[in-house]
Amino acid sequence: PSYISTCGHRPEFCPLALCVRADFVETTGYFREHYRPAFRRATVLYSAALGREVKMGEATAGAPKALLDQLAQAEDAPRVFHKDGSSCIKTNALPQFFNTWSRSARVDLLNSLPEEEEAGAELEDARDEFLGMVSRALLTQVTLGECSYPGTHRPAEVRTERRSLINWCRRFAKIGPWQSVRSYRCWCREQMAGAVEKATAR
Repeated sequence: PSYISTCGHRPEFCPLALCVRADFVETTGYFREHYRPAFRRATVLYSAALGREVKMGEATAGAPKALLDQLAQAEDAPRVFHKDGSSCIKTNALPQFFNTWSRSARVDLLNSLPEEEEAGAELEDARDEFLGMVSRALLTQVTLGECSYPGTHRPAEVRTERRSLINWCRRFAKIGPWQSVRSYRCWCREQMAGAVEKATAR
């Protein structure tokens, strides 16, 4: 396979892509291909692909199988040498091979990104993508049950109903403190004018 250096290093030591293979991630490395970073917020990158922030712990937690397969092609990939002079890839050492370079790769990538205020069109794209994700989440159909008590001497009855999450927000919203829509990490409250405020968390 052909390799391209994106940082002036020999390809097998390229910290941006961990030995970049041209037909796999072009010239910008696995992190750029996977996360499509749009800008940075201090030491955190914003991923346009995921529509959210990606911290170092997540980015460097481990390499997926596809990347490990590519790292196995690197000239300096860990190998086991046999007495007859032959060798083979030491597969169980590839995760550590990723760990050796992943933090440096992320730092170089982060340093190449603009701050959020300077992102311009990329920021608009990230905002639009995020709003689209929120819209799809609020339109998700959810089935919830509510207890009704028909009479003093009759057991409670559970009535289930299927509505969009935004419709459940209207159902649960009350004037005063934020109300939770069960365990969906979505909160709502009714304003004095009758409008409903909504807040969600990932």
